[in-house]
Amino acid sequence: MTRVKGALATGAAVLWALAVAGCGVMETVGQVRDTPILRSAVEKLKSGDEAAAVKQFDSLLARQRGSADAYVLVAAACQEARRFDLSAIYAERGLRETPGADAAQHGRLHSLLGIARQQLGDFERSIESHQAARHLLPDDPGVLNNLAYAYADAPDNTERLQEAVRLATAAIEMAVGKGRTSEEIAIYRDTLGWAQLKLGLLDQATVNLTIAADTLANEPDVLFHLAHAYTIAGRLPEARVMLERAVRADPKHARASRALAELKALEGDTAPDRDARIRRADPK
Repeated sequence: MTRVKGALATGAAVLWALAVAGCGVMETVGQVRDTPILRSAVEKLKSGDEAAAVKQFDSLLARQRGSADAYVLVAAACQEARRFDLSAIYAERGLRETPGADAAQHGRLHSLLGIARQQLGDFERSIESHQAARHLLPDDPGVLNNLAYAYADAPDNTERLQEAVRLATAAIEMAVGKGRTSEEIAIYRDTLGWAQLKLGLLDQATVNLTIAADTLANEPDVLFHLAHAYTIAGRLPEARVMLERAVRADPKHARASRALAELKALEGDTAPDRDARIRRADPK
């Protein structure tokens, strides 16, 4: 994370997919669900009828030609359906076809594009998009968090991870100062904890990831992150509980499903083999 009061944020339900960025994402998600044509298109995408969904999206955009907000809604709808490829296409079109849009509108489109690219594994261009969003929306904690999460989720780079910690901490402080909800702040704590974990700061990471998981109890990415911290700490039963909860929340969550299978294998290892495999565990 459409988040349209602020930016967007990033995760697995739309809360996380759009939120790992600020309150604006939540409002955008609400607009998607409250707009019949968008709600219908999302259902068509989820059922595999891409052609019908695209026809509905394009019809909406044709009726609201030149509206950056319409592109924000369509790109967000694609993310709700977990079609990040289409979300990237519509976000790029929106930026290209609405040159007169204001900074907030383009900032939201850049945030959506960054989230989509990150989910598609295009980390470098994801970071570029989140940097562009930050330039346009410097006072949105969700934008800071999205950039932090992009740094934290990209292939390991110590300088980027340290910057992720700095940005996520700033996002938390900014969100608290703005009176944002505990759920939004928990998203930012998850980002902070994930970056800390990848830096090897296990104790600090576990504290933040636990707070996030307690608040966002059904968000599979959050549960996956805490499970990984537990695995590194050798707390395998607790890790398994978190992974099982993540898979129940999203049966298609590939990383959680893979980690759960690996954990079940770990439980059958001898202690030396198990410890060696835990040390080799990759947060990605």
